[in-house]
Amino acid sequence: MALRLAHASVVHDRYDIRMLVKECVSFAADDSVDVTLFVADGKPDEVWKGVRITSVPRPPFGRLGRATLGSLRMWRALRRFRPELVHVHNPELLPLALALQSVGTPVVFDMHENLPKDILTKGWVPRPLRRLLSGIVTPLQAAAVRRIPTVFAELSYADDFPDARLGTVVLNYPLLGPLSEISRPKRARFTVGYFGSVTAERGAHDMIAAVALLRARGMELDFVLAGKVSDDVAAAEDFRSAVAAGWMTTTGMIRAEEGWALMAECHMGLAMLHPSPNFVGSYTTKMFEYMALRLPFVISDIPLWRAVVDDARCALCIRPADPVGLAEAIAWIHDHPEEAAAMGERGREVVIRTRSWDSEFAKLKSLYAKVLA
Repeated sequence: MALRLAHASVVHDRYDIRMLVKECVSFAADDSVDVTLFVADGKPDEVWKGVRITSVPRPPFGRLGRATLGSLRMWRALRRFRPELVHVHNPELLPLALALQSVGTPVVFDMHENLPKDILTKGWVPRPLRRLLSGIVTPLQAAAVRRIPTVFAELSYADDFPDARLGTVVLNYPLLGPLSEISRPKRARFTVGYFGSVTAERGAHDMIAAVALLRARGMELDFVLAGKVSDDVAAAEDFRSAVAAGWMTTTGMIRAEEGWALMAECHMGLAMLHPSPNFVGSYTTKMFEYMALRLPFVISDIPLWRAVVDDARCALCIRPADPVGLAEAIAWIHDHPEEAAAMGERGREVVIRTRSWDSEFAKLKSLYAKVLA
């Protein structure tokens, strides 16, 4: 009889790459596992690549509503489903996870982000309160993960929570199968691409400024932003001017396969995140996706990231928040197509050899076996 496995989130988009595309779909490929993903988006239920997606109503009142009413609705949905294992994907559901444990349901918590460090840079928290709130959240989350088997998306998260129960690092390495199937011709005009959340902290204004600088010098190139654009970036003059001029296009929130396909049409990628506390200790997933797509790219000079790209010789590292330096790096890749193609090939080889999702999924399956035992 198939294992009844439930994944649950009141925060993430139902097509989240880690939650759905990697974890749920990977388990759904196994006939011995029956996977249902529970999300709180109020959209119609569906089946996606063997995964049943069941929606509960989207809770009101923002983060507070997700942690209270959203958790209550998720509790009711999961109790009706009667799963044999529940995998929760956001800290708002930690109280729910503890409640499920108390009635005998095995639970796993997936730490996508280091919440205490993430709070230090979040705009929704007033700056004077960030350290205070981070200090309050840290011991609460630490106490929860001491009881709940925990999956860490980054090595640094495991370092910050060394007492987590059955702590297992499952990195966001790329899915080589779907990425290998993408075959798209490059665009006629040299195109720079970025795939991910479009925010100031992730270098949106720096990237726009760099491309604008090169165009002002007479270089013909376009810029594609594939991902959800934050409200503050969308309202900014540089963003609106670039879109109006026609050399920058944006997609809004799109599925992983669509984003990968768009990036495959580009000539190079960018990953110019700022060195915030939550970024410097984490791999940026887009780096490995660019490598799998054979894309040369420019990336922020953050030690953890530099170690990867220096080993593969697949990217240029430059100082974050430096549009002039970024413009020079883009121009170098533009002007050296043969060297850029070789960078892309080297990146692809390294991903195949040492950075694929297969090895990480094996660790997740091993954790499930321990929890169920």
